[in-house]
Amino acid sequence: MFCVVVPMVFCSIASAIANMKSVKRAGKIMGVTIATFLVTAAIAGVLMYIVCRIFPLVDGHYTITEGEIGDTLGLPYDLVHKTPSDGLSGQDDEQKLGFTYAMLDKYVLTGECEDEAIKAKIDRLHRINLHKLQLMPAFEPAEETRA
Repeated sequence: MFCVVVPMVFCSIASAIANMKSVKRAGKIMGVTIATFLVTAAIAGVLMYIVCRIFPLVDGHYTITEGEIGDTLGLPYDLVHKTPSDGLSGQDDEQKLGFTYAMLDKYVLTGECEDEAIKAKIDRLHRINLHKLQLMPAFEPAEETRA
């Protein structure tokens, strides 16, 4: 809808301005148009802020619905439940990691893992990848002391 209405409005305004004889009147129309856009954008922003505060989109909890939407939409099983792979080695990610994503999700969500070797492997991979969660170091100039 937005992709249709905006060009139509633009064309009608551009056409009206092109047919005008007075530059002053065209400036006034342009000012009203921009003001209307800014006011409606502000109203939409405030409205969405209020709605998101009342109905938060994310509350810190999630449930695993792997494949649920794809199955509901009737997508092919092989597409919905395909394990990611790099496409080069002939192995999928689960074969390379040595555990399934379901096992990883269970461990992350509940802290439970039946196989101690897999638990140790997940903990090791998490530990060696922690640097990816930290900000990159940046240069901070020292403050100069002035005499």
